[in-house]
Amino acid sequence: MTEILQPKTTEAPKAPLIRLCPWPEGRSFALFLSHDVDQIHDRELFRVLADANHIRRRLMQGETGDTRLAGIRLARSLFWPKPAPKDFATLLEMEERHGFRSTFFLLHDKYWARHGGRYSLQCPEIQNIARMILAAGGELGVHGGYYRFNDAVRYHESLEAVESSFGVRPCGIRNHLLRFSYPETWRAQAAAEFAYDASYGLPGELGPRGGWPFPFETCDVSKGELLNLMALPITVMDATLFRHLRLEGEAALEKAWRAVEGVIGVGGMVSLLWHNNYFNEPEYWDWQMVYEELLNRLAPLKPWCATGAEINGWWRAKAAVNVQTHPVAGEKTRVEIHSPQEIKDLALEIRSTNEMRTSLPNVRLEPVEGGTRIHFPRLSAGKTVTLEVATSH
Repeated sequence: MTEILQPKTTEAPKAPLIRLCPWPEGRSFALFLSHDVDQIHDRELFRVLADANHIRRRLMQGETGDTRLAGIRLARSLFWPKPAPKDFATLLEMEERHGFRSTFFLLHDKYWARHGGRYSLQCPEIQNIARMILAAGGELGVHGGYYRFNDAVRYHESLEAVESSFGVRPCGIRNHLLRFSYPETWRAQAAAEFAYDASYGLPGELGPRGGWPFPFETCDVSKGELLNLMALPITVMDATLFRHLRLEGEAALEKAWRAVEGVIGVGGMVSLLWHNNYFNEPEYWDWQMVYEELLNRLAPLKPWCATGAEINGWWRAKAAVNVQTHPVAGEKTRVEIHSPQEIKDLALEIRSTNEMRTSLPNVRLEPVEGGTRIHFPRLSAGKTVTLEVATSH
């Protein structure tokens, strides 16, 4: 289809600058919320030992924390453990309040090994939790095991284990403890048929690793190969704030927000990683407070919040869109937009001093600083949309 956009003014024209907006609907940034499900049971040996060790480190090594509250937590987990779904209900309600949805990475590895799984994918509690997540519009991914690291066959076994247990095929993975080695991790994950990896972050540092806050296509430069795997960098992880940097309360919140603001400032993807088992915990009150307050601050900014699978799919589709401009007679510019695959909510900006108008069905024009934003609710696969931008009467 072809449409001529006529200027409403008689000002001397300038050649328009065409650009694709990085996010759907022209949103200024994206938001990826995710949770690593390392454990779901409150009363378990490793959790009890971890709490006892925290108290020891607090008394002997000056680790941050509250010894009294840690003691209460230890006693409660032994005698009055939380129901397994409680933390997930809290998380989902907190996110739904803002219309947000998130991704949960389920751990699959050696059961009850030191760095292994703390639950079976077949246990009734995780089955119920998975139903809650899916009903809320969330996504299930694979939390790559510590012992299944960089092994394509075992990665694929974990993918199939999650699919057979919950009836949905995961397309994303994040490695346990953010284990990563280049290029072995990405090569193995791509070979295991994952579409994206969310492990790209440093446990001891805030902000996107390497300073790049956008999804990116992975590669193996040693072999000159692009891998069919998208990377979603992490912005802030709870353990980075409270374990590695040893921050507390408002100091943790403000440190996290500064990292988030930097990504918002360049229109990137804010990625928050919070573990489920630090909710509804009196001694870990600030872990929950920081997450909740970050959501409260982000919501009014109207980000595009989506699951990892949705971000991966849309970013790939946008990367395939081809925009070409051609000068034509009558001081016009022809703009051809071709999408090999279907894409929804694509936005394109035309930088021009002329005010534009259109009669194309289902296409919306929005004035923006220095030009006009054109919203395409849906572009069909393999179709080309042609616009003729008039630069004068």
